[in-house]
Amino acid sequence: MAFEAPTDNFNPDGFDSPAPGDYHVQLTHVDEDGGKQGEMICDFEVLAGTTPNQEGKSHREYFQKTMKAFQRIHTLAVALGMVTVDELKKLKAANKSPVYDFPAAVGKQLCMGLVDDVYEGKHRTKCNFQMFAVADEKVATWPKNSAMLAKAGIVLPERPGAAEVGNALKGL
Repeated sequence: MAFEAPTDNFNPDGFDSPAPGDYHVQLTHVDEDGGKQGEMICDFEVLAGTTPNQEGKSHREYFQKTMKAFQRIHTLAVALGMVTVDELKKLKAANKSPVYDFPAAVGKQLCMGLVDDVYEGKHRTKCNFQMFAVADEKVATWPKNSAMLAKAGIVLPERPGAAEVGNALKGL
């Protein structure tokens, strides 16, 4: 059966990706060999961020599987809690490589910085190496979706002075 598909929200330039900014995201889909050159394709949903009105938007990131590009895959794996930096150091010292099952990480949350990038004359948002665990000190000030953190059972570490800041804000 056919159906009508209104064009009110149609974007002729493609999907409505999030604007550049710092985001709390959730991994929603992984195709480990989905790209034209066998690269891994990961889709992320924006849960919160520094750029207003981006929640719910999807970001797609491609991860090449070349020796030069594996650092990005390791960075993503660390941000998702699949491996630690210390474990990677031990594997490297033993001349071994980790084996990752990224589809098993679907549903996990991380923080990701997106920047404006120009590819083949078109602007797009891209994440280079700005991928962190949600509890990482480097992203302590980034916006987070507390309901989604709670749903996933993620408890952020208490930051020194956080209670004082919270109490001061309540007084405003």
